[in-house]
Amino acid sequence: MRRTPCPQSLDSDIALSRAPHLADQLQQTTSENTALHARITELEDDLAAARTSLRRMIRDENLHQ
Repeated sequence: MRRTPCPQSLDSDIALSRAPHLADQLQQTTSENTALHARITELEDDLAAARTSLRRMIRDENLHQ
């Protein structure tokens, strides 16, 4: 007599078969997220430097008028 697997067992088997792929995907996404956060920090630093430079240019222009 053949037993029919229960639905919960099938769900668990499917989840376990996907686990390595999901772990790899999570690691890749986390790595990309870290890189994007670093890029955001660089851009924020560049923006702050540009603002400082612009303020100096405006101040210097106002001093020479």
